[in-house]
Amino acid sequence: MSRRVTIFALASMLLVSCAASSGPVVIPSEELPFRVQRSPSIEPTGEAQNRVTLGLARLGRVFPVQRRVPSAATTAEAVMRALLDGPTTRERARRITTAIPTGTRLLDVTVRDRLADVNLSREFQAPAAHDEIVLRVAQVVFTLIALPHVSQATFRIDGEPVDVVTASGTTVHRPVTWEDYASIGPRPGS
Repeated sequence: MSRRVTIFALASMLLVSCAASSGPVVIPSEELPFRVQRSPSIEPTGEAQNRVTLGLARLGRVFPVQRRVPSAATTAEAVMRALLDGPTTRERARRITTAIPTGTRLLDVTVRDRLADVNLSREFQAPAAHDEIVLRVAQVVFTLIALPHVSQATFRIDGEPVDVVTASGTTVHRPVTWEDYASIGPRPGS
């Protein structure tokens, strides 16, 4: 009988010690057998968002990246602003970059009859190697053509229409399509 009492006493003490906690138990980090890092909390914005594809760069080619952008902005405007923001820290860690010069601003973008007319600040024309210039134009074209309602693009710098260079090295004064840059990246949507 004393053995039964001892087991009952131990079980009772165990139940009492488990029930004593009335909330979270704080364990000092130096007593943990591993390192714990808090992930930043994501604040809900209450704002609806769309998932879009941007054309960033990796190893000298256009590289598709998925992003979420506010749906309140026009989609063409939202994707262009996201593109001009460049790669995130996480994307940079994956060697994803951009050929678009820092400081390039979106002045306007309109879409009519599947043609996107994008107006960028003069920083977009910063001097660079030929391949880098082709890649920056291709990034914009890829990003806009990834939208379901766009199939070609024209460019303006500070409101003035400009010629653009294609992947073949030809300078053109016409709307460009993804076929003009297909040799340096996958087809949008593929």
